[in-house]
Amino acid sequence: MRKFKTDKELVSACLRCKPVAQRALYDRYAQAMYNTVYRYTGNHHDTQDILQNGFSRVFRHLASYDEQKGNLLAWIRMIHVRCALDFLKNKNIVFEDINEVNLTATLHAVDIDHLEAEYIIRFIDQLNPRDRVIFNMHHIEGYSHKEIAKQLSININSSRVYLARAKKILRKKIMAFKGLQSMVQ
Repeated sequence: MRKFKTDKELVSACLRCKPVAQRALYDRYAQAMYNTVYRYTGNHHDTQDILQNGFSRVFRHLASYDEQKGNLLAWIRMIHVRCALDFLKNKNIVFEDINEVNLTATLHAVDIDHLEAEYIIRFIDQLNPRDRVIFNMHHIEGYSHKEIAKQLSININSSRVYLARAKKILRKKIMAFKGLQSMVQ
């Protein structure tokens, strides 16, 4: 199989409808997109469906990709995040404007340096879908509250409240877990 050294070569070959290039693009980015989408769904089957839908959109809109605006991975990730959000909306996971001010109060930071990533991922997966989506968009994908609010059709304050609630729940889970660990040691 021919190797495509750069994304530019890969995109160019895909636009010429070369199946080898299309397969190479999929192979190059499928695992990263699977991981991204799974953080939103927490479900293998739904993730697979979204992944296929996302890559269909990628190939359908590849001609609109502009490398001057960002790298290919970021563009593909944006498409998959949108597919995941569309999927969640279709499953009636609705984001509402909320104005709970007391959730924004900060708790003391929890030392997670010694906590294994596997446990943190499990705790994030246990969040309700709304909080998990906001947490992923802000802390993992790097979206601003303004961008999150726009994509989810909520106000900026609601985005902040959802994030604060997710962090509060995660802190409690981590603190409880660390308490159990210290009892065992």
